[in-house]
Amino acid sequence: MHLLITAGGTREYIDPVRFISNASSGRMGLALARAALSGGRLEQARRHFASAIARQPGDAMLLVEAAVVDGQLGYLKAAERLLEKALKLDPD
Repeated sequence: MHLLITAGGTREYIDPVRFISNASSGRMGLALARAALSGGRLEQARRHFASAIARQPGDAMLLVEAAVVDGQLGYLKAAERLLEKALKLDPD
């Protein structure tokens, strides 16, 4: 199995001059990479997300990222609940 984990801010160019960006620190990508290297892969990533959410329950993007992992593992109801929480926090 091969994994590609990206971390940090991104830029999506609208045209040669303007772009949309985010201010991601890359901490979550680093946590995911550590989980993947430790062998547990997605299940371990799920535990990392649960721990991070306990510390930062109001982080909508963290909830969305956790929902993706839950969905990949087949925990569809849990993923749906996380997405609903994220949308309540940040409806845009």
